[in-house]
Amino acid sequence: MGSLDLVGVISVLATPLAGVLSYWAGKKKRNNDFLQDLQKSINMLSEKNSELITDLIEVKEQNVELKVALKTLTLENDKLSKQVKDLVLQLEKVKVIPKTKKN
Repeated sequence: MGSLDLVGVISVLATPLAGVLSYWAGKKKRNNDFLQDLQKSINMLSEKNSELITDLIEVKEQNVELKVALKTLTLENDKLSKQVKDLVLQLEKVKVIPKTKKN
């Protein structure tokens, strides 16, 4: 009867032990799956961040180009405005000579 009791005790202890081992193994797999999901999310966010940085750089380059073009247009506008003022002054100095009628 002694050996039968030992088998019974081992059976009783083996069931919870197997449960604990299964839980630990499952927990490790769940943790690994969770970490893999986190890594995928990090990779996706890194790629998106890289794309956004590239887009931002392009927008900043365009902004610089537009500022240069605006400065050029402003200088050209100032130059043309001065020419118009000079022409208006010249026009004011011009005397109109009326035509005389010929007999």
